[in-house]
Amino acid sequence: WKILKQMSMEESTDQVEVELAMQCAPLITGMKISNLFSIRLDDYKAMYDILENSCISVYQMGLLDSRVLFLLYQEKQLTSYLSRKDVAELLTRFGYANVTPDCILDTCRRRYQKYMLEKKDFPHELGLILGYPPEDVEGFIENSHECKMSGFWKVYGDVHSAELLFNKYKKCTKVYCEQWKNGKTIERLTVKG
Repeated sequence: WKILKQMSMEESTDQVEVELAMQCAPLITGMKISNLFSIRLDDYKAMYDILENSCISVYQMGLLDSRVLFLLYQEKQLTSYLSRKDVAELLTRFGYANVTPDCILDTCRRRYQKYMLEKKDFPHELGLILGYPPEDVEGFIENSHECKMSGFWKVYGDVHSAELLFNKYKKCTKVYCEQWKNGKTIERLTVKG
C-alpha cells in the first residue's frame, strides 16, 4: 500500500504502468502463468504498447462500463499447464474436448460474458486458466465457504505450498514496484519472449 501511495502521488507516473506493476508483477517477471487485468478503455493501447516486445500474450475477456478485462498470460507456460493430466481431466469435466489455449479461451470468454450478463453459471475453468491448482478449483466448486486459507485464491488443498507461493508473489510485487519506482521501465523489467 505504501508503494502504491508513493507511486500514485508522483506527477510523472503513468497510471497504466502503475496498474501493471501492482497487479501483474509475478506474471511480468515470469513467475506466474497468467493474470486478469482490468483497465480503463482509454488506456488499452498504452497497455499493448508496454507489453509489445514481451512474451506476454493479451486476450480480451470482456467490457464492463468503461473498463476492459484482459487475460494476460505466458503462452508456453499456460499451454503446458493446461495439458497436465489433472488439469485436462478437470477441463473435460467442464465440457472442453480440446485443451488448447485458443479453444479454452474462446469458450471461457463466452461463458464469462454470459455470467456477467446473467449473474449465474460462473465459469470455474477460469481458475485453471489462472494457474490455480485443480484441487483448489474443485474445492471452491464443492464448498466455496470453507477453505483452509485465502490469498491470491482460496486454498482447499496444499496450504504450505500455497503459502510459500503467495509469499513469493508478494515479495516479487514489492521488489518489482521498488525497481519500477527507481526508474526501471516496465519494458526493461518484463521477461522477453
